[in-house]
Amino acid sequence: MPTTAVTELKKLWEKNLWELFDRPIAIDPDGRIEEVYCKVKAESHAAEILADLPDLWPE
Repeated sequence: MPTTAVTELKKLWEKNLWELFDRPIAIDPDGRIEEVYCKVKAESHAAEILADLPDLWPE
């Protein structure tokens, strides 16, 4: 691959990686990502997470 193609591919990978880590995520007790919240609204986000907690952290 030409250098410019590699550079563009690297930029695309980094952009997609940052888009994933720029989102709130829920992690289960074993450290696995269980939920990625893609469209977050400040007014309802806390309630959404609290509603998901019983499924993510069963007792």
